[in-house]
Amino acid sequence: MVGYALGNKSSEGKGEDEIRVLGEDSPGVITYSTSATIGLYGYAHKKYSSLTIPYKTIKEAKNIRLHGVREVVYDVFHRPDKSPLLRTMLDLWGFDSYVDYLYTICELGFLEGVIPVIDFGFLTPDEMTQLYDVFAIVKNPLFSDYDQLMDMDGIRSLDRSLDIHQKLLTWSVKLGFPTSTGFYLYDKMTIGRAKEYALYIADIIKNYNVIHEVVLTTRKRCPELPNLPASFAKEKRIYEVVREIIPHTVPVLFTEPSIECVDMLLSNNEKDLGAFDFSFLNSDKGAKYWEQLEDCVAKRNGSLQQRFPLRKSFIQNHMYSKKLGQVFDSYKYKIKKDLLEKQRESK
Repeated sequence: MVGYALGNKSSEGKGEDEIRVLGEDSPGVITYSTSATIGLYGYAHKKYSSLTIPYKTIKEAKNIRLHGVREVVYDVFHRPDKSPLLRTMLDLWGFDSYVDYLYTICELGFLEGVIPVIDFGFLTPDEMTQLYDVFAIVKNPLFSDYDQLMDMDGIRSLDRSLDIHQKLLTWSVKLGFPTSTGFYLYDKMTIGRAKEYALYIADIIKNYNVIHEVVLTTRKRCPELPNLPASFAKEKRIYEVVREIIPHTVPVLFTEPSIECVDMLLSNNEKDLGAFDFSFLNSDKGAKYWEQLEDCVAKRNGSLQQRFPLRKSFIQNHMYSKKLGQVFDSYKYKIKKDLLEKQRESK
């Protein structure tokens, strides 16, 4: 069967033309991505979940794609292949290794027309290289709610988590893979710690031009954490600190920002609002939020435009694998053609 990613379209879903890459850098255009998350191995209330069976992700990806979503984040709480039981499961399913399992999951999603973004925690450079065929972006925050929960439950210390994230960030940028980084922002996050993270990321950006975005994550995935959300005043102050340090060529985003936060971002000339969760947007609360968001953008004479997980500049510079080129190569050609036409018109 030919998946959506290979050019197949369905009368039930939206066609490939729903993403208009060419307009992303037009005046007044504010871009965003619609995203869904598929968890492969979770943890809650001191118990790990089962490892997700690969075929179960196909139906999820198909449904997500039919609703016009192109970005799917594949998520793992903590590397599972240290467990003898889970290694046995991988053997029974016919996988030679954990990374073969991850590759298959992402490829199945891609064949359904979604663009995989990975949030797998620790991977070796060789494993990342093998997986690069089937992902657009690797997510690697310097500090996450998962790190905090692991520290709280004695699984891994915060210092150890930071060390791992720094290594992963170094590896992914040296390999030239589009990378999303940032940190989890909650009520007790200090200005000093946020500045430390921003300085570390800025140093990476200075040497490697592959950081896709810096994300200030304000939504926790672990309900048992006692954290409270940061106030808007704290969000604003930390954003200002981070924005002063991170070059303006790299977006600084919030996860599902409040309308007040969106207005702040637009007033500071941010042109991208990041990824919005499909499940949230598909709810009554999300529908009301979207109306308010459109009004907020319109008041600043802007318009919203959905993008792929990869922004136009990354597609233009061919920062994607040969396999993902089945989707992105045609857009790269359109960008080049549009640029040549504009150059001829200017003569």
